[in-house]
Amino acid sequence: MRITAVEQTNDPLFLVDVNGNPDPAGNPLDITRIGWDAAQALPFELCQDETELLGNIVPAIAGASVSEIFRIGPPGANEPVVASDLPRALEREGVYDTDNGGRRLVLRWGLRASEAAGLGWLDPLTPDLVLREIEPGGGGFVPVAGADHWTYLPSLIDAQPDDPAFTLEEGVWREIIRFERTGVTISHEDYATGAGFTLRFGDGAFGRSPPDGTFFEVIYRTGPAPGASLADANLAADSVTVLAEPGSQPPNQPLALATAVSNPLPIENGWVQRGGARARWTGSWLTEFVTADPEGAFALSEPRRGELSNLVDAIRQAGREAFVVDPDFISIDLDISVCVQPGHYPGDVEARIIDALTGRRRPHHPLAFFDPDHFTFGDPLRRSALEAAVQSTPGVHGVEDIRIRARRITDWREFDQPDFRVGATQIIRLQNDPVFPERGSLVVHARAGA
Repeated sequence: MRITAVEQTNDPLFLVDVNGNPDPAGNPLDITRIGWDAAQALPFELCQDETELLGNIVPAIAGASVSEIFRIGPPGANEPVVASDLPRALEREGVYDTDNGGRRLVLRWGLRASEAAGLGWLDPLTPDLVLREIEPGGGGFVPVAGADHWTYLPSLIDAQPDDPAFTLEEGVWREIIRFERTGVTISHEDYATGAGFTLRFGDGAFGRSPPDGTFFEVIYRTGPAPGASLADANLAADSVTVLAEPGSQPPNQPLALATAVSNPLPIENGWVQRGGARARWTGSWLTEFVTADPEGAFALSEPRRGELSNLVDAIRQAGREAFVVDPDFISIDLDISVCVQPGHYPGDVEARIIDALTGRRRPHHPLAFFDPDHFTFGDPLRRSALEAAVQSTPGVHGVEDIRIRARRITDWREFDQPDFRVGATQIIRLQNDPVFPERGSLVVHARAGA
């Protein structure tokens, strides 16, 4: 609930001492009376002696604050290095300007973090975003004193030619590919994805077009939406009808959305859990490298590789080569130490933990924690989830220590971080099969409790 009224008063009929205890010679009892909207009224009465009121001094909304700094136009001759190294806003030609005899310039900046994490909204027409002009100073950047306040508009058609206004477009414009040619770095920037949002300035006819040499800082909140409330594995697609906290979804979209990525490629038997592709400059043209996360498997079998290769060859763009490659699996090794509850044998508990984490699929049994379908591209290994899976195993009194190693990448270390992250094109793998030791291993040490 959100508090709408606060009143400080006292009750002269109840006299108390400095500790709040009844005292006939004390002072009137101080009272703070709060109120909230009638639509949020409690559905039933609560016992005051057993009720606690916990609150935030500001509204608590899911999302992370992100700051991005960019510039308009090329670097100047006498600019400090910290300014000349800034990324530039993307430039495109706009409508034809008959007065100047040329096309107007359209400037865009793709909100990088919104591509994966979305954008937070205060209401359907107001993004949780601030854009301000900055300048070099103090070894970094500081706000420009007296600069105009840049305002968000749903559409720049409402802006006057010199209004400091901007709007947001769905999708992210950013660098697509970069390659070296004769000592020169060539970067191609374009519309990259329909996910996320891009900030767009005016063109001088509808909204101000900032001049070259202007520096901006955009501060915004990401919008994880339903992903910040409940784990999607616990929800059916039709079980969510409303999101508790509005403002974390983009406008014109449902407030609650539960989807599953399943067989995005038209494979006949539907074995693709998730697919992906990347373009690489291979000398004279772009080559697409396609991969797929297979359902129920830790690797692509030859029949599936052939099926995927035939499909890709049938739908690829003419003149552009495409090849099927293995997913970039990150095989991990785990060393877990636990304390055993009284009445349980350590050896039995060790076997149960190994089965709970890496056991084979069996009818009428839940999937193991490291089942191949539990991790796909970019999914991190969260220590809290791993520890909960171990702790829930019968006979485990407590998890004492977890050590982790990414095979052929890192050495053994304490798993003391909230999660173990991998890249967007990588998949965590722990098969614990002695026939395939390169696919990860699991060792459990159980000691008897006191």
